[in-house]
Amino acid sequence: MKQMKKNLMALVAMLLAATGLWAAGTMTIVKQLDGVVNDAAGTVTQSISEASGLCTLTVTPAEGNYVTAEDVTAEKTVDGSGANARRRAPGMSEPLDVTFSGETVNLTGANTFTFQMPAAEYDVEVVVNFHARTSIAGAVINLLQPDMPFIYNGEEQFIEVSSVVLNPEATTALGEDDYSVTYENNINAGEATVKVTGEGFYTGEATTTFTIQKAPLYDMTVTIDDWGIGETPSTPVVEGNLGEGAVTFTYRGINEDMFSATVPSTLGTYQVMATVAETTNYEAGEATGEFSIYRSLPVSFSETVQWATYYGSEDLNVPSGLIVYAVTGLNQDANEVSVQELRYIPANTPVLLANLKFVEGPFIAYAYDGDPMEYETGDLLKGLSAATSVAAVAKAEENAVIYVLYNNEFVKTTSGTIPANRCYLSIPLSQGQVAPARLGIVIGDETTGIENLTPALSKGKGAIYNLNGQRIATPRKGLYIVNGKKVVVK
Repeated sequence: MKQMKKNLMALVAMLLAATGLWAAGTMTIVKQLDGVVNDAAGTVTQSISEASGLCTLTVTPAEGNYVTAEDVTAEKTVDGSGANARRRAPGMSEPLDVTFSGETVNLTGANTFTFQMPAAEYDVEVVVNFHARTSIAGAVINLLQPDMPFIYNGEEQFIEVSSVVLNPEATTALGEDDYSVTYENNINAGEATVKVTGEGFYTGEATTTFTIQKAPLYDMTVTIDDWGIGETPSTPVVEGNLGEGAVTFTYRGINEDMFSATVPSTLGTYQVMATVAETTNYEAGEATGEFSIYRSLPVSFSETVQWATYYGSEDLNVPSGLIVYAVTGLNQDANEVSVQELRYIPANTPVLLANLKFVEGPFIAYAYDGDPMEYETGDLLKGLSAATSVAAVAKAEENAVIYVLYNNEFVKTTSGTIPANRCYLSIPLSQGQVAPARLGIVIGDETTGIENLTPALSKGKGAIYNLNGQRIATPRKGLYIVNGKKVVVK
């Protein structure tokens, strides 16, 4: 009979263990939420050492709750029939020494507590009073330097949280241990999120945002090489902080208002604009560069051939190393033509080009955009746009003698072809007049025609110098200075 009674008591204890009022032997566990019995407030498990009688409690708050070391208490009691059987006064209680097993309480996680079980004649009542955590949803997040600009740089960006208060009316800020801070969408340009999550006594989340601005394009440049008429256009080169946008190029004349996608092909000075499109993380950008389309003159020189003719339909700057002259008169008695220096090559004007110090070509002429000049000129030197035979020229120039430039002087000719963009002299003849075979070119009072230096020197004309000022004992073919005048030796 005693054994059956003992087994029945064990069964009752097992049934009680499945409820909020849980007992194991002489132990009862009561779970509360802020002082009110609530079996769902958390979990409490216990184990008792048969050898030492030490009871170990594992206490874990439910989601949204917390517990502290002071919230776990135990008492030894005598109650009901047990009091009569043990001859103790009903309702007697005495606290037991409950010890927290760790160093720091995990407010929202599992914690262990221990106490020594009393003698067998006592009951034990354990009370665990859980607390509801305070939600920080809707809390005010204050940021340190909220007006500080953030610019996209390809990396995560952070702004420090200076304080968190539960609501706009609250005057006390949460402690740093009461919440954690994380960031979302804080790389690309746009709205980045600061998320504050409650810790310990607090639960829930609150958020605020800060702005990451698009990165501007800086140090952006566009360059493009010049090219000649008829050549393949050069490709623009863009450098600097370009972002990630597509690049397009447009063009305009230096004095025009509108840019166009059409690549220019005529002589002139132009601007190219590189436009970089806006993207998710970069602003749009523009840069302009200047370039020219030039004319490559169809002339050639050597150390002895230092004159050429040119005729074109464009106003051109003077190519580096050359001098431009217009034929302004004819001295038939001296068999010479006189010239006047020009500061540019006027359009539709036949000119002489002088390379008096022999600068190697090719000779590139850019568009002239200065003020036009006026000069006195005759109509002796004439230009051709297309290659033309001397016979055709002579037919058109009735009663005139045709001269072409050859080895630094104009030579009378009746045959051959004059190339395009070259010039010729048309000298009208009076009846009975004999045309000279050659005409020299006079620059001021200097004649560049051919002379026989031997008789010139024998007549005491003096020493011979080259164009660099060096005295020459035996001149060869070329241009020399004799007695202050230019003389060509063939």
